[in-house]
Amino acid sequence: MEGDPVDVLEYLRERYGRTVRFYHPGFGGEGYVLSRPEDVQHVLNDSHDSFAKAEIYEDELADVFGKGLVTSEGDLWRRQRRLIAPMFTRDQITEFVEVMVEETESMIERWRRRQEDGETIDLLEETERVTLQVIGRTMFGEDMEGRADRMQWSLDRLRRRFKRRTEYLVKVPDWMPTPLNSRDQRAFEALEEVVWDIIEGRCVEEAEAAVEEGDADLLDMLLAAETDDGERMTEQQVRDEVVTFLLAGHETTAASLAWTWYLLSHNPEKYRSLYHTVEDADVDDDAPAVAEELRSVRPYVQEGMRVFPPVPMFARRTLEDQQVGRYHVPEDSLVVLPQVLTHRDPDIWRQPWRYDPDRFRGAVDDRPDYSYYPFGGGPRMCIGRTLSLVESQIVLGLTTRELRLELESPTCPPHEIPVRSAVTLTPTPTIEMSVREWE
Repeated sequence: MEGDPVDVLEYLRERYGRTVRFYHPGFGGEGYVLSRPEDVQHVLNDSHDSFAKAEIYEDELADVFGKGLVTSEGDLWRRQRRLIAPMFTRDQITEFVEVMVEETESMIERWRRRQEDGETIDLLEETERVTLQVIGRTMFGEDMEGRADRMQWSLDRLRRRFKRRTEYLVKVPDWMPTPLNSRDQRAFEALEEVVWDIIEGRCVEEAEAAVEEGDADLLDMLLAAETDDGERMTEQQVRDEVVTFLLAGHETTAASLAWTWYLLSHNPEKYRSLYHTVEDADVDDDAPAVAEELRSVRPYVQEGMRVFPPVPMFARRTLEDQQVGRYHVPEDSLVVLPQVLTHRDPDIWRQPWRYDPDRFRGAVDDRPDYSYYPFGGGPRMCIGRTLSLVESQIVLGLTTRELRLELESPTCPPHEIPVRSAVTLTPTPTIEMSVREWE
């Protein structure tokens, strides 16, 4: 069967059920799709030591991410995770709120200018721009505005490359001078130029001073870090982590915001309910208080991530034979964990395509663990999950207080929109929105 992997997974679920064994030579042979929450929990949490990242991550993402936190394993992953964790404590995230507010206000001003000119906005492009600014300033102390166009072009090309190389059985070698390879190479070069410009703008002495004074950002921590043997992190490892957080740190949040606004535009009563939730919120106090004032926005984001999870699936490889539920999964098998199927499972979520933020208000004890896992689970749960949620509720909440987005295209209902899953889940057509005032 041809089509986007999400379409294929939905077809397999409909035809064969919640657990499917398949054979795909492009993925290395035999594999298993596991969408039951209890099976997902087994892989990500209960027996996580018996599973490793699937080889597809190394084969198709290492060119971009190197051995950053997304792709690394074992001792290297544990060391890097411990080093980076202080940037994502609740206290540290609270300090980032001021930047989130400032960048949201800049986006609102930009949208008002588009409104005055009668122009529409490309929703994903705009959410990527604001989240790139936030991650650049909070993690690396860098204003990314002048680099946004290059970054977005590179990101789009690299998404296309990943999708092409994971779906086609015959892969064209990178060294062949084809038009696609040439464009991919230009995308790599543009990304590298941005990343090394950020790194080379900071010296080790400055980083050490910032760490000592308790005023370090992520780049300072990476540059000043030492191993137990007193060795500095290599330039390549610093580069790999900067790329990881620059891309993964903004792309998933941007997708989440875009999908949430898209769903709200199809559900005007929910959109107006959100507006009434935030219109009287006291957001004029100090920035940290804004996050708490806008906490009521979170269910709208969480429900958006249920219907359209920013990362639609994870892939793991068995390190030894496993018994997963009623099924024997041999060693060295590919295991696909599709959030997109679990999040839309009608046995768990009544009317799964209905956008209903009330699902995330009040008690949710009737749902099994891992019926909802947009950020993964177990020890490798996304380190930036709280940052992403806080950023999303601020961007969505503050913007909704000021402006209303109205969908211009595509006009199809959410369950019919073509999607592209290339690490993150994004819409294939451009989502065009016009900017309006609330009435």
